[in-house]
Amino acid sequence: MSLSLSPPLPLSLPLSLPLSLPLSLPLSLPLSLPLSLPPSLSLSLSPAPAPAPSPSDQTWSPIMLRIYETMLDVLRMLRPVLLQIERHDKDLGNQLRRASASVPLNIAEASGSAGGTRNVRYRTALGSARETGACLDVALALGYVESVDAVLLKRLDEVRAVLVKVVR
Repeated sequence: MSLSLSPPLPLSLPLSLPLSLPLSLPLSLPLSLPLSLPPSLSLSLSPAPAPAPSPSDQTWSPIMLRIYETMLDVLRMLRPVLLQIERHDKDLGNQLRRASASVPLNIAEASGSAGGTRNVRYRTALGSARETGACLDVALALGYVESVDAVLLKRLDEVRAVLVKVVR
């Protein structure tokens, strides 16, 4: 047995705001919610999809998007090397994973920032890219890996080169 009211009756709940807000705001607002929705209406709580970036958007940068994708390729190529390093040294593997993942994360964050914050994020991405290379150097020096794919190293160098130019 279901109970349905037709037409729907409004339910009013007071919404009290903290007193620390500016006095120009009302201290309580009425909130009306229907008890039931007509079948012709639907309620969706999922967020709308984000629009694709356009060249007119000030935060969109084709160079940053390219090195972002390049760094994701580096991460894919790093996976077998990372697994091999972790067999010998879990800490170095963890450091390599965190440093390499930090690069695209900071590139993405910088692409959505402006001014000094943008430059700081790109500098952080550059530092993490350099740390990624140093982790690979240490793994080679300690004999955890015999070699690192030349394409992987070339792509990582491309990312570092673009970031060096951007932060100057």
